[in-house]
Amino acid sequence: MEPQQSTAEDGRSTRWAGHRDRRRTEFVEAAVAVIESVGPAASVEQIASAAGVTRQVLYRQFSGRSDLDEAIVAHVAALVYENVIADLSELDDVSTAIRRVLDGYLDFIDEHRSLYWFTRAHQAELIADPVDQVKGRLASVAVAMAHELAEEREVRPTIPLDEVFAVGMVGMVDASVSRWLVHPGSITRTQLVDGLVLVLAAAIDAAIPPG
Repeated sequence: MEPQQSTAEDGRSTRWAGHRDRRRTEFVEAAVAVIESVGPAASVEQIASAAGVTRQVLYRQFSGRSDLDEAIVAHVAALVYENVIADLSELDDVSTAIRRVLDGYLDFIDEHRSLYWFTRAHQAELIADPVDQVKGRLASVAVAMAHELAEEREVRPTIPLDEVFAVGMVGMVDASVSRWLVHPGSITRTQLVDGLVLVLAAAIDAAIPPG
């Protein structure tokens, strides 16, 4: 009897965990829709209303506002990552690949400006920062592509790809785009992208010299 009881309990636990995950996803998606509609200052009450539940029911799936915010930021960060990766192509040369990624990233921000500012506003508050995690994933992609380019050019990288090259590239793009968004009249988007393409392409050639 005891093994059967344990199996039944495990089955209920699994079903409950799946139900909870689905509910969390539904609430996060509702939160994203509200933020897109009313802006990054959307309240829990507005999110709960959009989800068709009370604030109390909403918080049954989250330990508090910070847990909800972290789930939203993680969702947005995943969307950014998917959007950037979707714009990579093995057929592109270095400069074209950089431009495609930058344009894809900026297009996403243009379409989801409220989500971008919500994410930025809550980064410092989160114990586990999903944005930094995505930067790490993007850096890993950059490292993998850099290794492929080094093999193609039949050269050895001149600097550490993990600790210096990829982290530096991702960080520079993030900092440059963030500053431009805060000071949009300083330069045009075209100037921003052209400048980043020039600098990043030069950095790639310096780290992985053409054969």
